[in-house]
Amino acid sequence: MSKRPICLSRPRLVPPEQIAGMYPAALQILSEIGLRVRSQEVLSAAARAGMRVNGDRVFPDRSAVADLVVEAGPACPSALPAEECVPPEITYTIHTYPMKVYDLDSDQVVPFTTERVIEATKLADTCADRGLIAGAPGAPADVGPYLRTILQFKIGAQYSRNGGHYWDAWYAKSIPYVMDMAEVVGNPVHTLPVFVNSPLCIGDESLTAVMELKDRLKQVSVSNISTAGLSAPIRLADGITLGLAEVIGAAAVVREATRLPVVWGLWVSGGSPGGILERWASEEVTAFYHGKQPGPPWGIAMSSADRPGAQAAAQKMCALVFGALFGARSFLGGGNLTDEVWSPEQLMIDLEMKDYLQHILAGLDLSSDPNAIVAEVAEGVAEGIFLGLESTVQRYRETYWFPRLFNAPSWCPELFSRPELRQRAKEMVGEHLASYRYQLDPGKSRELDRIYAKAERDLANE
Repeated sequence: MSKRPICLSRPRLVPPEQIAGMYPAALQILSEIGLRVRSQEVLSAAARAGMRVNGDRVFPDRSAVADLVVEAGPACPSALPAEECVPPEITYTIHTYPMKVYDLDSDQVVPFTTERVIEATKLADTCADRGLIAGAPGAPADVGPYLRTILQFKIGAQYSRNGGHYWDAWYAKSIPYVMDMAEVVGNPVHTLPVFVNSPLCIGDESLTAVMELKDRLKQVSVSNISTAGLSAPIRLADGITLGLAEVIGAAAVVREATRLPVVWGLWVSGGSPGGILERWASEEVTAFYHGKQPGPPWGIAMSSADRPGAQAAAQKMCALVFGALFGARSFLGGGNLTDEVWSPEQLMIDLEMKDYLQHILAGLDLSSDPNAIVAEVAEGVAEGIFLGLESTVQRYRETYWFPRLFNAPSWCPELFSRPELRQRAKEMVGEHLASYRYQLDPGKSRELDRIYAKAERDLANE
């Protein structure tokens, strides 16, 4: 079969001339307002590098950030061309933030316990062959705050083949143990993030962790996440300009303090459903000042619903379709409802929607054999139906999509009279869990247990 995958030209949301005007304004913000820095060590490093420091504020100038930006940007067409022959395969990853899970038995949102996180991780692992790449879907709330991300990484690594790649350790006291575990499973951590707290403040746990662990790092990433009208101006362009000032200024300061290479990117969210358009606009500005064209968009398929159902499915499918048509092939949010809630039932629905969309993106096979068509039509007319023809048998499964969860069209009666969709999704969760087989190398598992036991002792009174 010969199919041409479907992918549209990505529209440009921000005119290049408007992007070019953001840099002078960002420099003015840095020189007149500056960045608040909550670390005397970092303030001293900035002063030694020649940056103006006044109290707890640093004022990076053009010379401090000049080599972090490409002022002219790339050649900017009005619309970004679609990638040629983008494969239709879509992957889903799980957002690791949730502290709660939608419980199938009680039909209620409940805290993630260690036992529930382990079960959710096993479920995620059984979906690897369906394009799900994930570790532990949440952090256990039945241990102390410093132990949560350490235990989450341990569970992900021990119960999922991809778990050793995904983690979010927010506390500086937790990160060293996660880094030790990551080395055990063969995925050493060489980059840590510094987050700018909008507006214009660096110095939270992320900066503390980077300063304490800089000898173990090869690179630092700097980013912000701000919201229009909350932590940034309500006008999106102004919010992005502030974000640009934050990340390039913070990158310059962090580079001097750590003496490590620094990469940066900005993100402003706002009023469009799911923040999709704002995120894409932020990507365009980031790419411009790196001298590049934006690549395929970053996909996030989240929902504001706290229950599986029509709202969650509608919001997530909209994000999937919109992103995939313009080239996104990797999406964050498998099984996630809000940032705080994960649902095994929703994961089954999400994977079904992904498969549905993937079949559409694959396009059509419009090849034809003129020498055979007349004979095939004649045979079909003689039979009164084309269903039993050899050509149909050979190509049927390549032509039609066979759902695992959704009801099938009426010509497949054996799949049409299934249980109600949510009930079927719950049944599928049980079927997946019954098929779980993964086991981490025993030696590596024992070493993870040892590191976690040490973390428990060290952080017992924290």
